[in-house]
Amino acid sequence: MGHTEDSMMLFDEQRRQLFAGDFIYPGFLVAILPGAHTGRYLATANRLQSFLSESVVIFPGHWAVGSQSSLDR
Repeated sequence: MGHTEDSMMLFDEQRRQLFAGDFIYPGFLVAILPGAHTGRYLATANRLQSFLSESVVIFPGHWAVGSQSSLDR
């Protein structure tokens, strides 16, 4: 994932809900935490954008509930 070494997300395919935890948050990428890796973070973001549609509701850890466009910020 890249934000932290042990971060994770959960995707409920049936309900079209992504629980993104600390992966999506306002502001700049915080890659100074132990285990953070900018390349892995960006690869995960690109992978999510490739399969998430606007119908998926994203529940981030530190931001308002949104949709796939939340990844564009």
